[in-house]
Amino acid sequence: MMSQDTRRLQKVSGDVRDEHLMFCPKEPRLTFPEKENTKGLKKIPKLEDLAKYSIIGRKPRRADLDMNHHVNNVTYIGWLLEVTGDIASPESGVIQKFPVMKGATVEQENK
Repeated sequence: MMSQDTRRLQKVSGDVRDEHLMFCPKEPRLTFPEKENTKGLKKIPKLEDLAKYSIIGRKPRRADLDMNHHVNNVTYIGWLLEVTGDIASPESGVIQKFPVMKGATVEQENK
């Protein structure tokens, strides 16, 4: 909260805090729950054969980076599909190419 007189940050007073806390949930919603409340967490299984799912020496190209030198999410998906090619095959039902023209309507086909 900022003081209008001094234009500096100040502590939030108790009455203002109480006024806004009525909109907050009573129990905190934690992204990573505490140890006693771990119902929502699922453990990621360990890979049985690391060499099967890895490519050594993968370096991003300049076109893969944004202005902060972070790799683009689409590049990560491309790398994932390269490594897990047998999982993302046409027989598995995953679409690899789907050309869509501007203004076209796309509908999902239920099997």
